[in-house]
Amino acid sequence: MIKKIGFFCALLLFFLPSFSMSEKEFEKNLTIYKLDNGLTFLLYERHDAPVVSFHTYVDVGSVNETYGITGISHMLEHMAFKGTTTVGAKDLKKELKLLNEIDKLFEKLYYLEDNNGSKEEIAKLKKEIARLQKEAENAANIGEFDRIVTQAGSPDLNAFTTCDATQYHYSLPSNKIELFCFLESDRFMNPVFRQFYKERNVVAEERRMRTESNPFGKLLEEFQALCYKYHPYQIPTIGAMSDIQRYTRKKVANYFKKYYGPQTMTIAIVGDFDTEKIKPMLKEYFGRLPVGEKPAKIVTKEPEQTAVRKVILREKSQPVYLVGYHRPSAKDRKADVAFKAIAQILGNGRTSRLYERLVKKERRAAYVGCFNGWPGDKYPSMFLIYAIPTPGTSLDQIAKEIDEEIERLKTEPIKEEELKKVKSQAKADLIYELDSNPGIAMLLTNYYVKLGDWREIFREVDMIEKLTPVEIQEYAKKYLRQNGKNIGEIIPDFK
Repeated sequence: MIKKIGFFCALLLFFLPSFSMSEKEFEKNLTIYKLDNGLTFLLYERHDAPVVSFHTYVDVGSVNETYGITGISHMLEHMAFKGTTTVGAKDLKKELKLLNEIDKLFEKLYYLEDNNGSKEEIAKLKKEIARLQKEAENAANIGEFDRIVTQAGSPDLNAFTTCDATQYHYSLPSNKIELFCFLESDRFMNPVFRQFYKERNVVAEERRMRTESNPFGKLLEEFQALCYKYHPYQIPTIGAMSDIQRYTRKKVANYFKKYYGPQTMTIAIVGDFDTEKIKPMLKEYFGRLPVGEKPAKIVTKEPEQTAVRKVILREKSQPVYLVGYHRPSAKDRKADVAFKAIAQILGNGRTSRLYERLVKKERRAAYVGCFNGWPGDKYPSMFLIYAIPTPGTSLDQIAKEIDEEIERLKTEPIKEEELKKVKSQAKADLIYELDSNPGIAMLLTNYYVKLGDWREIFREVDMIEKLTPVEIQEYAKKYLRQNGKNIGEIIPDFK
């Protein structure tokens, strides 16, 4: 099986140099349709199969949050599946009354907890809250949104939150487009935040598992705070535990109403449909969404780093080495493609320099890799290199060899063979992403919103194709500076 895969990859790379994805051919099937309320649709017809994929991009993420509400965008991702005044409703009047009563009791609970209330009174209050929560659930059809979408044929209902955005996606048979229009417009127009406090506990537990009880997750959060002193990229997407535990349904609902509307939404629809036939449907359902506000423009800039920063964690864990450098945002297209090339040359894949040296040749690392555009790329971000040393290899040795490879990148000419692999990989990645409806939908929304033009999908490959060794070295010299390093380490401590 491995030999067959290797043969296929070799075959693909053989044909890639002649590959030329036509932007004009792609554009023939794409329509940009804007509603009066500001919502933008990217409609791409693709009649390979009777399936349509939907990707809703909301231009609001943790970068837009402030202290006191950190993680609220991620909380709203969770609440997106709880239903509306129609979907999931059984006895709506009774349910809403109960939800309001629960809100009031939680306010009272917070007061008691903050003012040394008696344990007996707090316990009694929690018992009453649990009783009302059960009543509220009985007054609703819990999980109906998920059931409707799944029973309609969706295999991929999901959502995710980043520093830059909140994104929702799923696919349906092509005869279910109106169902999507109803469900998606309804959940943005008439949400009911059912099981709010239970879901808040789920988010808190997610934070415990992914960050507080996970050495690498803990390192990443400390590292994020190390890299950003002023810019809101310092706020982790999951949020602070103290904020999570004090979310209120009203606070979250107000944030949603204010920012999660057509003014921040872009929806890609990709698959088997007729654009002109679905336009009236899109206008009917989504044109009714009320316009809210856009988040305030982020004007804070991270000052240039002029000294090495380092954070060390002592954990019951294997050792980990992490180093990061500041880099421009994705909007700086020349820098962005140069860093994609740098990541490919240094640490992405089994033929990269660091993998060849540290893993294959010297066996000093069990794994090494690069991550580009962390924790987001809408604003100036980070280029990361991480490694897991093998037993007997010190973190200092790993750091020394990574530094040596970075200096080599700056000083020695990049071989034509290496650059050819970078260019071939860029084409292969695009072929792969354009091979599915969900892949196209995600590309369209992200490039359209972040870069202002979907055509950057294709222009990026062209720019990488034109990259020269000298250009890559110039960006390496400018940004991969010794006095601009951020270092994170996990030192094993099993005492």
